[in-house]
Amino acid sequence: MNATNPPPQTLMKPAEMDSACEIRVQVGDRGRVGTDRCSVRYIGEISGQKGEWVGVEWDDPRRGKHDGQTNGQRYFETQGGPTAGSFVRLDALEAGGTLVDALLERYKNRDMDQEEFDADMYVQATRNKTRKVELVGKTKAELRQSKTHLLICADLTEASVATVGDAEELETLVPNLEELDLSCNLVSSWLDAAKMVEWLPSIKLLNLSRNLFVIPKFQDCPTVTRLKSLVLNNCSINFGQILDLAACMPDLRRVQLCGNSIESLASNGDSDLNALNHIEDLDLENNKISSWEEIAKLGQLPNLVRLSLGRNAVSSVAYPSENDTDKPAFPALEILLMAGCDLKDRASIDAMDRFPKLKEVRVTKNPLTVEKKCSRYEIVARVAKLTFLNGATVSSSERVDCERRYLSQVAGALSLGKENDRDDILSSHPRYDDLVEVHGEICAISETFGAPQTLGDFMVELKLTCVAPSAGSKMGSHTKKIPLTLTIATLKMLAEKLFSVDAGKVKFFLKDKTMPMPEALEDDDRLQLRYLDLKDGQELVITAD
Repeated sequence: MNATNPPPQTLMKPAEMDSACEIRVQVGDRGRVGTDRCSVRYIGEISGQKGEWVGVEWDDPRRGKHDGQTNGQRYFETQGGPTAGSFVRLDALEAGGTLVDALLERYKNRDMDQEEFDADMYVQATRNKTRKVELVGKTKAELRQSKTHLLICADLTEASVATVGDAEELETLVPNLEELDLSCNLVSSWLDAAKMVEWLPSIKLLNLSRNLFVIPKFQDCPTVTRLKSLVLNNCSINFGQILDLAACMPDLRRVQLCGNSIESLASNGDSDLNALNHIEDLDLENNKISSWEEIAKLGQLPNLVRLSLGRNAVSSVAYPSENDTDKPAFPALEILLMAGCDLKDRASIDAMDRFPKLKEVRVTKNPLTVEKKCSRYEIVARVAKLTFLNGATVSSSERVDCERRYLSQVAGALSLGKENDRDDILSSHPRYDDLVEVHGEICAISETFGAPQTLGDFMVELKLTCVAPSAGSKMGSHTKKIPLTLTIATLKMLAEKLFSVDAGKVKFFLKDKTMPMPEALEDDDRLQLRYLDLKDGQELVITAD
């Protein structure tokens, strides 16, 4: 049997809808069976079966039974894998409806409750987390109006929207709508989405996450104005397609592209990175980018302020030397979010110090911070302009403390090394000379550690707290005056004596009121405490792995 696609078939809407309302279904349309979304790949007869069938490819490839071939006959091909396809009856498929109908069903002549209007709007980010979207220029009092023409934010998640419907009616229905969430709907073409924006005169944000739609070639993309934010999470699109869209959206400032399996930031050939020159906020979390060389391509963007790269396998950060480029790379970047990446070395942190305007960094859940224990104080000291780190403010007093402690750490490394090791040690601490210039007196103490003038200068009062749950250990706290000449190894022996823990397994974490959370202490048994810039009243939390 020839598996060619027949003309569009007439499909009745579900029984609860108006029985006289019919819509046309054709190959390429999106549909739903129960709660499962799919794309129509074939309409027609199946050998050995009566009646007409619809061949669909499920968004969840585990939902199906084959790849479009059954009983030796191929009817269509799937892109999602060998089990992404199925055949369903025409009357089982719910085809997409219109945006106008969905708005009327959801909001028209409804007494919307207080909670509905007091809720902020969120867009889906990674790991099913949400990100708040601020409403601008309108008050929540206005949102409480039950009239659709006053509606500012509409949530139509899973409303089976596919097309606009009556465009002029849409413009009249919601003339003040600024933010529209169409996540998990049935939009099959960017042209339909563009038409929606065209007839929404106040629109600023459109969320099309988890819609699988066709994006036309650049020359066929219509110009879309007014839209400031576009959310396209989990839409199975590539970066070249984003360049094509952005080139036709002159007012676009924020783009969210989480979960699209993007590996390369290459163009498809029609548009280049200049299409993103007006973008200020780019979210590429949870993709498959593994090379900083790909990210470095974004360095030419003149207005990029915020870049999210979390949960990509990027293993390093680099900044080009002055000889490599005529203009500074990432000239406007202030926020770099890289939680859950694969950063392994401190050179990546040092590179961040070279970004001209970088103020906020997030690097939690990286091998560098988890396995190699690059602590908060060290990151603050290595990156001069940071005012936020891992979601917490870096105060001026914390910066002073971090830089002092860092200088002490470097001095400790110098004291343990040989004289001819000095240059090698300092080469891995590029801010050392600048910090010595700022904290000159501290530097002198750190480098020379002259003999203390009094016994008090020789001691530090610390609170030792054991939280090790090992068998036989003693939980609790002791406050002790400890000589600064004590080594880490000797301090571990003291912990063993006080709390009955195995000295060989002891780990220390420094806790201070200026720190958001305890930080791992250096674990070099030879290091003396005087190189750790410890202060009276601080607490050492003791664990035993």
